[in-house]
Amino acid sequence: IIIETGDILEQTGSNLELTGVFENYGTFIPNSNTVTLTGSNQEFWGSINFYNLTKNVTSADVLKLGAMETYNITGTLNLSGAENNLLSLRSTTEDAEWYINSSGTRTLSYLDVKDGNNTSATEIDIAETGSVDSGNNTNWRFQYYSGGDGTEGDPYQIANKADLKYLSENSGEWSKHFIQTADIVFVAADFQSGGDFYNDGMGFKRIGDTWDNCFIGSYDGQGHVIDGLVIHPEVEM
Repeated sequence: IIIETGDILEQTGSNLELTGVFENYGTFIPNSNTVTLTGSNQEFWGSINFYNLTKNVTSADVLKLGAMETYNITGTLNLSGAENNLLSLRSTTEDAEWYINSSGTRTLSYLDVKDGNNTSATEIDIAETGSVDSGNNTNWRFQYYSGGDGTEGDPYQIANKADLKYLSENSGEWSKHFIQTADIVFVAADFQSGGDFYNDGMGFKRIGDTWDNCFIGSYDGQGHVIDGLVIHPEVEM
């Protein structure tokens, strides 16, 4: 599909199956329909607005997105490869970012992502989906910690504030095993309004919040420090 400058293509009442390149230099109106990509080595050129966008592959494939272009998906973003056969998301220009704003449902797995800048308000979380971070990605999460699998033999690695924050906010992790691999230093701005640890003025969310819901795993600091952490208890233990 090629939409020339000044032209308008409106998707009305039907879904669109696309096997080749989608070039948009005009206006594409998706309404509440789905675009499904079924070809191989497909490319987008120009910014495009989608409602639902789907591409699912069982053999390794590449989808190239226009460098410095924006792809808005307001419905469902459904992209997947398969184990050992990833769907790679790449820029049409090496090392140049492409932008994605996915504000609806996301169904994502077995992706290899490079140069992707997620401009939506929420992080694109593809941790534990068999996906790979190939670099230069913004506002994507590819793993919950800096390494490990949470077992006693291969504990999760806590290397930064983001790792510690994820641990504090997910009580299902509190029975697992952790090691700290670097010093972690907080600053006052972390706990002020707009900071990552503001938490409605309560500061860092405690790891273990009641006697019935406490941390029962293991945490080895390995001689490293956590400095400047602020906690205002919400409940009495």
